[in-house]
Amino acid sequence: MSTQSFLALFILASCALDAHALDTRCMEFEAKPDVAISACTRAIESGNLQGMALAKAYLDRGAAWYEKGDYDSAISNFDASIEQDPALAEAYNRRGNAHYGKGQDELALVDFDSALKIRPRYAEVYNNRGNVYAHLGKYDLALADFDAALKINPGYASAYFNRGNTWYKKGNFELAISDFDIVIKAYPRFPIPYNYRGFAWAKKGNYEKAIRDYDMAIRLDPKYAVAFFNRGSLKQHHGDDRNAIADFDSAISINPDYGAAYNGRGKSRTELGDYKKALLDFDEAIGIDRSNADAHNNRGFVEYLEGREKEALRDFDRAVSINPDFAIAYSNRGHVLFNQGKFGKAAEDFSQAVQLSRDGYAGIWLYLARSRHGESPKMEGSDSGGWVMHLQDLFSGHITPRALLAISQGNGQRCEANFYTGEFELLRGSKKNAREGFRAAIRTCPRQFVEYAEAKAELSR
Repeated sequence: MSTQSFLALFILASCALDAHALDTRCMEFEAKPDVAISACTRAIESGNLQGMALAKAYLDRGAAWYEKGDYDSAISNFDASIEQDPALAEAYNRRGNAHYGKGQDELALVDFDSALKIRPRYAEVYNNRGNVYAHLGKYDLALADFDAALKINPGYASAYFNRGNTWYKKGNFELAISDFDIVIKAYPRFPIPYNYRGFAWAKKGNYEKAIRDYDMAIRLDPKYAVAFFNRGSLKQHHGDDRNAIADFDSAISINPDYGAAYNGRGKSRTELGDYKKALLDFDEAIGIDRSNADAHNNRGFVEYLEGREKEALRDFDRAVSINPDFAIAYSNRGHVLFNQGKFGKAAEDFSQAVQLSRDGYAGIWLYLARSRHGESPKMEGSDSGGWVMHLQDLFSGHITPRALLAISQGNGQRCEANFYTGEFELLRGSKKNAREGFRAAIRTCPRQFVEYAEAKAELSR
C-alpha cells in the first residue's frame, strides 16, 4: 500500500470518528434544532449507543423537537429516554414541559412529581410545576413551588418572574412589583418584566409608572407588539383615545393578526365617533377570531348607535352565546329590545346583567323595563355610590329632577340627568315634561352614550 493510500484511509477514518463524536453530542447544535435532530438521529441509529448514552441522545432529540413546537415528537423521544434510563430526572422534567405545552396539565404534574422524587433539589422542576399550578388557578401551591425553587437557587430570575406573575393574578400587586424589580435589576435590558410590571402599576392606579414601564419595554424592543397594545389600552382607559389609537396602530403594524389590537382600536374610534372605521376594526378582530365575544359586543353596540337594530341583536346574541356571563352584552341587547318596545324581554336581559355584575345602571334599566311592562318593581342593582346612586334616588323619590340637574357636573352627567328625568316624568304620566327631558338629553349627550340613542327612540314613539 502506498503512503498516499494509507494517508487517504487515515483521513477518512478520522472524519468518521469526528462525525460520530459530534453525533453523540448532538445538542451542541441546540441553536439549530433541525441540525440537532439529524445529528441525534444518526447517533441513535448507529447502534453504538447504549444505556445512559442512548437515553441522552433521545433526550437531546426530544429537546430539539420541543424547540420546534412539535410536542408529540418531543414526548415520544422523552418516553424512549425514560425507557433507557428510568432514573433520568431531566427526561421527566422535559416531558412535563411538553405535556404542559399541549395543555395536558395533569400529565405534566405527574412528570414533575416523578422528577422531584428522583432529584429533590431540582430548582427548575419546582419552577415548572409552579407554572402549571398557576395555570390551574392553584396560586398558593404555585407560590410554594416558586419559593422552593428560590430556596435552592436564590438567583433564579425565572422563578422570581413567575412568582411575580402569580402574585399579580392573586391581586397582590405590591409583591408582584417587588419580584419584577428583582428580575429587572438582574436583567435591565430585558423588556418583558417591564411590561409585566407596567400591568401591576396600572392595577395599583399609578398611571405614570405604568406608562414609564411600557415606554421602557418598547425602547428595549421596538417590535414588542404586546407592550404597544398594553400602553394603548391604558391610555384608552384614561380617555386618551387618540394616542391609544397610535399605539394600536403600532401593534397592528408589527403583528397584522393581532385581533385584540383591532378590537381596542375600534373601541377608541367608537369613543371618538368614527363609527365607520370602528366597524371595520371590529370586522377585522372577528375575522381573526370568531369567538371574540368582546368584538361582537362592541360591533353590536356601534350598530345599535347607528340604528341597525337587526345587526346589533345578531352580534349581541353571538356575544352571549360565546360568553354566557357577559353582563354588558346582556345589557346592550336589553337596550335594543327596550327601543323596540319589547319591555318584558328587555327586563329579562337587564335582570341577567344585574345578577352578573350588580351594575347600578343595569338596575335602573331593569326598573324602567319592568315599569313599562306594567309591573311595580323595586330598584335593583348596586353601585359604589356617587352619581349612579343619585340617579337611582330619582326613581326612589329621594331626590327631585331639579335637584338632580343642579348637582350634575359635565356634559355626561347633565346628559343622564336630562334623560332619566324624561323617563321619570314619563312614568308619572307627564308626557310633555318627558319630551322636554328627552330633547334636552339629545342636546347634551355625547353620541356614543346609550342615553342619546334611547332619547331619540323615546321621541319617535
